[in-house]
Amino acid sequence: MVSNSFGALGALTLLSNYQRYNQLGGGTLQAIGGMQNASNDTASQIRLTIAEAEQKARNTQIASSMVKRFRGIAEGLIEPDPDRQFEQVGGFLTITGQPFIMSVNAQGQVDVQAQKEIVRSPLYSQAQIVGLQNATARLEELIDQENLNNTKANLAATLALAAEQTEKLINFYPASEVWEFGFNAQRHMGIPTKLSLDSAGNVITLNQFEHDFAEVENNLDRQKLLQAARDLNNIYSGAKSATETWQYEAIGKKATNEDFFLDLDSQGNIITVNNREKSSSLSSTLPGYLDSIINPISKSFDRLAIIPDFLRDRPALSFNEKWEEDAIALYKDKKPFYLDPIGASYKARELTFSAVNIMSQRLDNSFDFSLRSSLVNLLA
Repeated sequence: MVSNSFGALGALTLLSNYQRYNQLGGGTLQAIGGMQNASNDTASQIRLTIAEAEQKARNTQIASSMVKRFRGIAEGLIEPDPDRQFEQVGGFLTITGQPFIMSVNAQGQVDVQAQKEIVRSPLYSQAQIVGLQNATARLEELIDQENLNNTKANLAATLALAAEQTEKLINFYPASEVWEFGFNAQRHMGIPTKLSLDSAGNVITLNQFEHDFAEVENNLDRQKLLQAARDLNNIYSGAKSATETWQYEAIGKKATNEDFFLDLDSQGNIITVNNREKSSSLSSTLPGYLDSIINPISKSFDRLAIIPDFLRDRPALSFNEKWEEDAIALYKDKKPFYLDPIGASYKARELTFSAVNIMSQRLDNSFDFSLRSSLVNLLA
């Protein structure tokens, strides 16, 4: 009996101890398993953080490269990649001075959008979008005026360069351009010849014996010049005798193969002028904006008599706000830029890779979630 009771008690004790042992062992295994899971989570987190940093660095490199390429395209140093529509668009917007935004998403895809075309965006409120449309419209007006001034200045410079070339031609420098051959032929015949430009901006030589002087707005002045050309032609042919000072000058210049054309002085009298002389009808002081014109031979080439008045008419831009002036400066420097709404006004800022990074994150409110989800799937 005793032995049976003891045996039962021993069995119970052993069973109890075994259960306690199992409980203890199970707890230890669970703890070890928990430590292993925590270790795996930490490793995944580290890999994820590294992958995120690599992706952000790659996107920053993409943004930096594209901003540089946009400027290179605007400067004519490189051609846009025909397989990259965003590059063609960004280059065009930079060339034409249109402010735009740019973003690079989690997959490295680039998006470019002109600010004037934005209808809805996480970057701006609807009121700011309306304001941007008005601001870009104003900027287009300024750029149109800037472009017109540049075109006129370049055309005037083309004439000034041609005028400089005539002196070389007179000193027996060989002719190579069509207009140069015409210039030499006409001056040797004593024909009053004035350098001008055709509709394509190419230099031509006007034979004033055949010219209608349509560029002269005042009809009385036009008639004076037409009559002077007829008189000189008749003098050359012997049908008329020279009686006026300008006529004797023309005869003398013909004899020495010197170029000249017929013009009017400030009093409306006929005079002979060569293609390198300054106009006698201009005031001695010209507007200050002429000091900063495009491609100047000198700051005074606008005074040349061959330069038409409409090419001299290049009024300085009138700015209403500081951002307008800054935007035009960025355009002239061929830099991509965007307009940043600041209260009721704007700040014209150069488009840099850091600005692109900020735009990219703000344009995608779920940027971090999407990035993490894609990377977790990649690392799984």
